[in-house]
Amino acid sequence: RGLALRCLCSLSVKNLVDYVIGPIQVGMDDTSPYVRKTAVLACIKLHQMPGKLLEGSNLITALRAKVQDRDPQVVANAICALNEVLAEEGGFELNQQVALMLLKRLHDFSEWSQCIVLEALSHYRPQNEAEVFDIMNFLDERLRHSNSGIVLATVKVFLHFTMDLPDVHRQVYHRLKSPLLTLMAGSTPELAYSCLCHIKL
Repeated sequence: RGLALRCLCSLSVKNLVDYVIGPIQVGMDDTSPYVRKTAVLACIKLHQMPGKLLEGSNLITALRAKVQDRDPQVVANAICALNEVLAEEGGFELNQQVALMLLKRLHDFSEWSQCIVLEALSHYRPQNEAEVFDIMNFLDERLRHSNSGIVLATVKVFLHFTMDLPDVHRQVYHRLKSPLLTLMAGSTPELAYSCLCHIKL
C-alpha cells in the first residue's frame, strides 16, 4: 500500500492530481506506520503541485493530527511536512500540549528524528520562566549525547528559550561551554569551527 501510494504521488500528470487526495487521506489512517509515513510525505509532493490542492483539502488538519501519532517516525515526518507546507506562515508552531508530549516521547525517537523534534521545540515559546527551567532541566542530558546534531540542536533550544532572560542567558552560555568543548575535541574541522563560534559568543 505504501509503495502504491508513493508511485501514485510521483505521477506528475495534471489529470491525475485530483485522484491523489483520496488515497492520501486513507493512507493517513492506515494501520501500517510505513503507509502513514508515506501519506505524510505525499502531502509535500501535493503541496508542490500547481493548483494549491493541499490547501483546499483537510490534509493540513490531518497532518497536525499526525504530530501525535503513536509511531515516532510518523511524528518526525509530520513535523517536516508541516514546516514545508506552512513555510510562508513561518513553519509549524507548537502549542504547550504538543511540546510537552514531544518532550515526554523524546527518547522514543531516533537520533535524526530527535534533531527534528528539538528544532521544532526551539521555536516554541514557554508560558513562563518556570516552564523554561523545567524544559532545560529535562533536556540537560541531551548536551552529553554522542550525536553532535542532538547536542547542537539542544544548544539552540537553550539559547532561544532564554533570549528574553538576560541573566539566565549569560548563565546558559557558561553551561554550554563544557559540552561544546567536549564535542569540538573529537569532531571534524567544520564542526569544531561551529562549536568555537558558539563558545566565542
